Amino acid sequence: MAPVRSLLDRLDDLPNATTVQVELCTEAIEWSRADKRAFLRQSLETRLVGLYGMTGRLRERGAAPVCSDDHPPAL
Repeated sequence: MAPVRSLLDRLDDLPNATTVQVELCTEAIEWSRADKRAFLRQSLETRLVGLYGMTGRLRERGAAPVCSDDHPPAL
């Protein structure tokens, strides 16, 4: 899945590519869940939260955690 990270890094350099990055991150998160790749999923979720923050979509999401594990986040 390193190619996905590389692609996301390259998309950072392109103007107006944030929407594509969000879509790619979302799809990669779904794949990593299905393939049980927890570290990759967490890394991509962190990146997605950053993208949501850049686009203002974090408020739309209700600032809720993206994580959907069975365990709630530690406080």
